Amino acid sequence: MVKAFESSPGKRRWFCSECGSHIVAERRESGHIMLRLGCLDTPITVERQFHIWRSDAASWFDPGVVWPVFDVDAEMAAGAEGLADFEAGRGVSDEAMKV
Repeated sequence: MVKAFESSPGKRRWFCSECGSHIVAERRESGHIMLRLGCLDTPITVERQFHIWRSDAASWFDPGVVWPVFDVDAEMAAGAEGLADFEAGRGVSDEAMKV
């Protein structure tokens, strides 16, 4: 069951009452609804449109840089002997590389 509360004047946040996951936020005056894509269990087929809160981003995060993405822990992906290959970006399957 989804529950909501007004976290600040004009802004409502919707959460799962079972696990507490933040699902949606809305500001009535803006007409925008922000759906937390991490809560979906289906493929996301729309392209990203923008990044928000860049002023609070970690200094090392650059959304323009493409990094390898692994479906498993990095050490598992590289293997104990393959850490150098992992760090160099070698030995990664094309399927594991995502944008």
